[in-house]
Amino acid sequence: PYAFPGADVAEAKSAMEIAGGKAYVAAGTAGVQVICLATGAIIATVPRPDPASLGLDPSVVVTNAVTVDNDLMFISNGEAGVYAAAGSRDFDNTSCSPMTITVLGRLRFNNLQSVNHVAYKSGKLFIAAGTGGTKVVDVAVQN
Repeated sequence: PYAFPGADVAEAKSAMEIAGGKAYVAAGTAGVQVICLATGAIIATVPRPDPASLGLDPSVVVTNAVTVDNDLMFISNGEAGVYAAAGSRDFDNTSCSPMTITVLGRLRFNNLQSVNHVAYKSGKLFIAAGTGGTKVVDVAVQN
């Protein structure tokens, strides 16, 4: 077992995805933690969005889930919405050397719908948005 910060909000989810010998962990108040499964080292992080800058209470901005494919990452952050990010290399690459993850943008929904889960497959982003139900978003990748 490997320890990591966060996952300290009782109502939050803490989903993870495994790819390239790494665990991509949604760690609540600690954002995303990328853990090398061979060593337990945290090789990258993406902080949770700053609730104050969004005008939101900290209790409703928690990282609930993360999904990766190629060099794209999508993160569910409660009422802060879905954040898209890109890795400095493909996430399924087996290297456990440190990597950089850059946030590209975000998608928030009306009425502060809380994004609880995300999954990304074949260019489609599936979003569980609390009271807003399930949404499917076509993702166009530009090279």
